[in-house]
Amino acid sequence: MSLDTLMHEAALLDAASQRKLIGYLVTLRDGERPEHRKEMARRIDDKSPERWLTLDQLDAKLAQIEP
Repeated sequence: MSLDTLMHEAALLDAASQRKLIGYLVTLRDGERPEHRKEMARRIDDKSPERWLTLDQLDAKLAQIEP
């Protein structure tokens, strides 16, 4: 399948499916970056409550990046 075909098919997806596809592609890209994997593991393993976000803070941050 050509890149043009993939791009055309992606444009036909509903918004939720496009978000899933974007997440998949970002995962593929980041899987090639060992430093990113290490940083994400460090953040996930961080048990320091002072760096945690409330659900409202998370919603506000996500609203800044969503179209």
